[in-house]
Order: sequence, then structure tokens, then C-alpha cells
Amino acid sequence: MRYFVLAILVLALLAGVYWWRQRPLSVDAVLAAPTKYDGQHVKVHGTVGKSFAALLMNYYELCGQRACLHVVSNRAIPPEGTEATVEGRFVASYGIGNKRLSVLLEGK
Repeated sequence: MRYFVLAILVLALLAGVYWWRQRPLSVDAVLAAPTKYDGQHVKVHGTVGKSFAALLMNYYELCGQRACLHVVSNRAIPPEGTEATVEGRFVASYGIGNKRLSVLLEGK
């Protein structure tokens, strides 16, 4: 019986750790430590800002309280002003034209 209770506690702990790691980060947290998340697959939550649609690529801003993260995607752009959670690979310094931006490549 003691091992059964111990096994249940270990499973509960592992489930809690898994749940904690699946929580989305804030835009501000990612942009405050870009080198920490560079190249990592992250889940980020924020408010959708300005957007732009091109032929094969969509671009929009995901904003926190202090800053906005640029999202490049081939998926539909969420409506401006809505809350959204986006998953993808974060790149701390991504070249778009002659600019270097912090970008989240959605779905990558």
C-alpha cells in the first residue's frame, strides 16, 4: 500500500511539472531574455496587434504590456485586439529586409 501511495504522488508531481512547462509565456518575459529563448520552441500569449498578409506568409504583432513580438506564420491571422496563444520557434535576431527583429516563427 505504501508503494501505491508513493507511485500516485510521483505521478501527480510529474503531471504538475508537465502542466507547468506547458503554460504559455508572456511576450514581455520572452523579450526580456531573448538569448535564453533563442532557437527554442515556445508558447507565447498576448494581444494581437498590427497585421500584414503577403502571398505565402502572414505577419502580425503579438503584444504584451511593454513590447510586441513579431509573428511570421502561414496560418490565418487572428483578429486585431484579440488574445492569442502562439507556438513556434523563437529567433532573437531574424533578418527581414534590412531589419533585424525578434520573431516567432509559428508552427516551426
